[in-house]
Amino acid sequence: MCSGGVMKSLYKQSLVHSLGILAYIAAVSHVMTNGEKWFGKMDNFIGPIAFLLLFTLSAFVVGLLGLGKPIMFFLDGKKKEAVMLVSLVAGWLFVFTIIMLPVLRNCHPRLDLGSRNYLYRFRIKYGMTD
Repeated sequence: MCSGGVMKSLYKQSLVHSLGILAYIAAVSHVMTNGEKWFGKMDNFIGPIAFLLLFTLSAFVVGLLGLGKPIMFFLDGKKKEAVMLVSLVAGWLFVFTIIMLPVLRNCHPRLDLGSRNYLYRFRIKYGMTD
């Protein structure tokens, strides 16, 4: 198995790679959220082309961040380190996802279907006030 120093280095590398993936996802989400404001409404074929190009670029960038170094380890014969790094990156991404779910629930009113606050806003929006 990996020695203590190597494991510490792998934990640091996996955290940096995972934070890079998280930052890239946040940047792409920001572009997608504000895209219509920045670029206007795209009713022609350019919109789907731009989306697919962004999707392909995202797969490439996230693939490099998540798998680039493990592939280099694997090709250098460090198979255990490669598997460990991929596992740690996946673990960090899982932790980030678990952390984001409650944040998303608190920030997005439609996900909180059982609350009185949501029902109140629904009634206000559709003119159902008493």
